[in-house]
Amino acid sequence: MPHGPRFYKNTLPTPEITRESLQEILAELQTAVHDGVQLTETKHPAGEDDGRGIFTGDLGIALTYLRLAHQSSSLTPPNHNTREPAEFHTLAHSRIPDKSSPHDLAIGLLSPLAPKSPLASATLRILYHLSTGTARDILDADLVILSDAVKMALEHGATAVYHGHELGADEVLFGRAGLLWTLLNIRRWEVEREGVFDERQKGLLDGISADETVRKLVEVIVRAGQEGGAECQRILERKGESLVGDGDGDVIPLMWVWMKGHYGLGWAHGLTGILSILLSAPSEFLTPHLPSIAATIKVLCNTCLAEDGHLPTCIPPRSSRSHLVQICHGAPAFLSLMACALRNREFFLAHWKPEWTKAIFRAVHRVWEEGLLTKGGGLCHGIAGNAWPFLMLYNALDEDPDVLRDAWMLYDGLELPVDPEGDPEDEYFYHRLADDVLSRGLAMLRHARKTQPYNQVPESSATEYRLPDNPYSLFEGLAGTVCAWSEACVAIRRRLRKLELRDEAGRRKRSHNLDAAVGECRKQELGFPFLGGSGVTGLL
Repeated sequence: MPHGPRFYKNTLPTPEITRESLQEILAELQTAVHDGVQLTETKHPAGEDDGRGIFTGDLGIALTYLRLAHQSSSLTPPNHNTREPAEFHTLAHSRIPDKSSPHDLAIGLLSPLAPKSPLASATLRILYHLSTGTARDILDADLVILSDAVKMALEHGATAVYHGHELGADEVLFGRAGLLWTLLNIRRWEVEREGVFDERQKGLLDGISADETVRKLVEVIVRAGQEGGAECQRILERKGESLVGDGDGDVIPLMWVWMKGHYGLGWAHGLTGILSILLSAPSEFLTPHLPSIAATIKVLCNTCLAEDGHLPTCIPPRSSRSHLVQICHGAPAFLSLMACALRNREFFLAHWKPEWTKAIFRAVHRVWEEGLLTKGGGLCHGIAGNAWPFLMLYNALDEDPDVLRDAWMLYDGLELPVDPEGDPEDEYFYHRLADDVLSRGLAMLRHARKTQPYNQVPESSATEYRLPDNPYSLFEGLAGTVCAWSEACVAIRRRLRKLELRDEAGRRKRSHNLDAAVGECRKQELGFPFLGGSGVTGLL
């Protein structure tokens, strides 16, 4: 049976970043969020927990509603009544079971994303209570299951046998990186809101989010990556191959097993996801490992450049098929990692190399050209997931517009910024890249409205997109696309406010970041679910 195309040729017009254009797009995406929620509640109402967890189950829709509650002031479309946070909290509560999961804790189920993980419902109940100011109602049993998961994570090795295969035990989707992200987000509430937990809960949390616990979990993940890097090098040597761009002849410092003999590079099952979460850990826990992380990023950048902007699924390759362009496996995951690195200014300036910027350029073009996936609009392998890294890059560059220029100036004593494409007179990259990636991301997110199930009459579209297997879920379906639209609304509101401030002042002012409205939007940025990009926000 012949297969259709993996992606459609991207001929989308990119919108201008002007006040008029942004206001129009904001209204469109606010309406899409509103209609997406209505459609989900009509076509896929709350029922009993289906056991599929956060990734493809009802719990992912619940997490979507918690995120929308946090961003609700940015989401009111024209001619609609305002949805208060309490409305979204009520919708979330209807999809969160009120008792513990019947499934047992096991290696391979240590990330709340994993299907049948008992951590999924426990994590959502905890986040619900933290979000609604009812932390005292958190079940002791939920804190205990998290504590047991941490103990298990600190004791097992880099791989485990589950689902009948020997698989890596550190990835975001099934392993310790997903657990670390959960702990960091719970810890955020504890650190920033003194008194949110009572004394009994603090005692239970000592084994979950205490500094020493987080430090140990970071250490075991990094240790597994070091072992994986050495083993990956041995495998390549036996095959007579080498890592692309390993210019110094060194072993790649960090790699994590995906499947036996193969080391994943994408977000869900590999390197980019794990590194993104590690870079979100408190700096005092990460400092000894930053040189290894930077050296690993350098190899990824050189690999991306050698593959014309693509990121291979794994090393060594499992097959000769063409590259995927999706965040679970491919260049969007690379861009997301680089956005996370950009947000860590001290790390970025200390370790930046020219190939970092060149690879960002190349991958941006590759994702733009091949990112309209026929699989649909979802996050894991869809258009919204490919557009979101552009939002992440925009937010990072908008937050610190000089970081790339400063990196060039600090590198090897350069006195003037040099464009990575070779023209030292062209200041495009430093002054216009943020608007460029925002424009591309918004173009793709607007187009995602043509995908099913949001588009209920798919024959009305010139392109035909598949209906996802789990059409209303967070990572495959509409819930994830709604999250992306919502995140874009926040970014647009911040950009509009900065345009207002610029017009009022008659010139661009660095004091933008001191404006209350800009600060409110910044607090609403949540980043990609279980990947980040905006730091640890408390809502995964």
